[in-house]
Amino acid sequence: MSQDSDHTYHPLPGRQFPRFSGIKTFFRLPHVPVDSDYDVALLGLPFDGGVSYRPGARFAPTRIREVSSLGRVFHMGRMESFTARVKAADIGDCPTVPISLEKTYERIQEFYGHLLSLGKKTITVGGDHSTTLPILREMRKRHGKPLRFIHFDAHLDTYAPAWDMEYHHGS
Repeated sequence: MSQDSDHTYHPLPGRQFPRFSGIKTFFRLPHVPVDSDYDVALLGLPFDGGVSYRPGARFAPTRIREVSSLGRVFHMGRMESFTARVKAADIGDCPTVPISLEKTYERIQEFYGHLLSLGKKTITVGGDHSTTLPILREMRKRHGKPLRFIHFDAHLDTYAPAWDMEYHHGS
């Protein structure tokens, strides 16, 4: 973890920039290029081409950026901001092709391959569940062993091919 004294990797101050102003990033963190010096990247994955019902997950990164601008990165119990120890930044969105699951998978794997080659830790926000598979593939390729991950959802969405499609939100 990094100590940062120049405030480059801290949220915009609320007294200087009201929460309704400014470019929306996750938790008002700085937006930086992918190759920048940060410990943890928050990024959007705006894609819902693998859903079978109720599309809209493509808008999640935008909406979560907007809503998270009201949040705080300060932990009251520890009396410390998580950005005091970790350089966290919003690196934008992973490229996608809204009409092609296969091309989106290629783009996701290429994007994550680059991030992993830089040794970056990531937190990915929104897209449908189909976006998890190419990320895990790239991580497996990079690490060369089985991985564990935490999947937050209201129900388990893992099942066999559907409608003659091997890949979908349950893959």
